[in-house]
Amino acid sequence: MPLFELGDPVEFDTSGGLFYKPETVRVQWIEDARITATSGTQASDYQRNLATQVGLEGGYGFFKGSLDFQFNELQRRSTVYNFVTQTDQYDIALLTLDPDVPITELLRERAATDLETADPTVLFDRYGTHYLHSLIVGAAATYSAATNTTKYNSEVDFAVAAEMSYRGVTGQLSANQETQYSEAIEEFRKASTVKVHARGGQAEFAGKIVDGSYDDWRKSIRQNLVFVSLNADSLRPLWDLCEDETRRARLEAAYKEYSGGFAPEPDPTIAPVYGYSTDSPRRWYFSLSRSDLADGGWRLHDEPFFHVSTVPGGERVPVYRHSAPNPIRYKLSVEQRPGHGWSDETEPVWYAYPPNPQEHDGVPGREGIYGFVDPNNRGTSGWFYNVRDGDRGWDREELTFYADDVDGSS
Repeated sequence: MPLFELGDPVEFDTSGGLFYKPETVRVQWIEDARITATSGTQASDYQRNLATQVGLEGGYGFFKGSLDFQFNELQRRSTVYNFVTQTDQYDIALLTLDPDVPITELLRERAATDLETADPTVLFDRYGTHYLHSLIVGAAATYSAATNTTKYNSEVDFAVAAEMSYRGVTGQLSANQETQYSEAIEEFRKASTVKVHARGGQAEFAGKIVDGSYDDWRKSIRQNLVFVSLNADSLRPLWDLCEDETRRARLEAAYKEYSGGFAPEPDPTIAPVYGYSTDSPRRWYFSLSRSDLADGGWRLHDEPFFHVSTVPGGERVPVYRHSAPNPIRYKLSVEQRPGHGWSDETEPVWYAYPPNPQEHDGVPGREGIYGFVDPNNRGTSGWFYNVRDGDRGWDREELTFYADDVDGSS
């Protein structure tokens, strides 16, 4: 429901086209261009940093829609992903409520009454918790990347690599930057899932800024302005509009409880599983840890073999790791299957989807993990596990479970 009565629309000229604004909104020309980064080593960090940029503190779950748009759920829930958005922004004007007009005089009659009398929850549901005091118009392009840290092998910070990668695809990379960052850019692109989106400017160019139309898009901005961002002072608390101090304090206290209903992005729970191997006989051990078997002749393979959940939930079931001696070896199962020298485990090592092709095969975000045995040492070699067709010379024996395909390759 509208909070303010801002008056009739009036024209303003951008030296490129005529636009309309409410008569109580002031235009301040700012003419600025910049590339800025929002990043996080997990999705909740990214969300918190995004909120901080517009002056929203407290760790509440704001901007979830932005997260959903830019990064898929499996990546957000994975422990191996970093997140960054490079925003290439052209600010043309700052629109603000006219400071010469008392803000309370702009309130609609219904809104003024609600501010003083309505239940806080009803008030926030109706008008929001903050009002928009200012906004920036112009155009912006966003380059959002989820980077798999197990595949990114560069000393260059991932946010810097993202900026250089964006400059490269839009023709803004200098010769010196190309020389300095070419390897990091290549590593970044191999390890990242990228989304590019432009708003403002002519649509025919906005959709092709990475296909040679960046300069055309930039030149068309003045004829096609849109809302592009907020600054740290754009959002102001609704309770600041209250004249009564007691009412103001009550609404501020209610805001903390109300905003607590917007849960922040949860901590990631999908983790990589690494493989260890030894020879004579060839044996394999799989673990969430990269230091379980640091000694004893086991070799750690740097890249994870698959991804699983560290907590139960949804359709996932426990996965157990059985062991056998002489020589010690291991196998995985969603069932506790003792006997024939294998241990009867009671604690799961992780959680995955059961081996039921009718329910899980072909489902996006899931990939089958198969158990293999060495055809030359079937009784002593133990088991090797990998995605379908990843046999490494071993014989496939069974579909053991379905793991999480965080890269979306299944």
